[in-house]
Amino acid sequence: MIGFFDSGVGGLSILKNALEILPNHDYAYFGDEAYCPWGEKPKEFIIERSRLITKKLISLDAKVIVVACNTATVNVISTLIFERTVLPERLRSGGAARPEAVFWTPLRGGPPPPARR
Repeated sequence: MIGFFDSGVGGLSILKNALEILPNHDYAYFGDEAYCPWGEKPKEFIIERSRLITKKLISLDAKVIVVACNTATVNVISTLIFERTVLPERLRSGGAARPEAVFWTPLRGGPPPPARR
């Protein structure tokens, strides 16, 4: 399963692209609408929410987690990897902060798809 999270529903457009590229996989999407937007929240709040969501996605057997949130991408990816909450090969960013990280995962095999422009 490929897990996605965002502070709201904006990441659904990234999920839509993933469904087109990898239609034969299961997906889970977590939009933290109860606390969105995250942009003005303190960094520690963003880190804690991301930890909880990431752990939930892992408990659902996510093999890859796509951080579909620019705020989380900027604030938490290095923290989650450092804490070993998630392994680097399991984490991808779908946000504009890391546009090179498109939906290539070890699940697909073969070379990664070309970047969309």
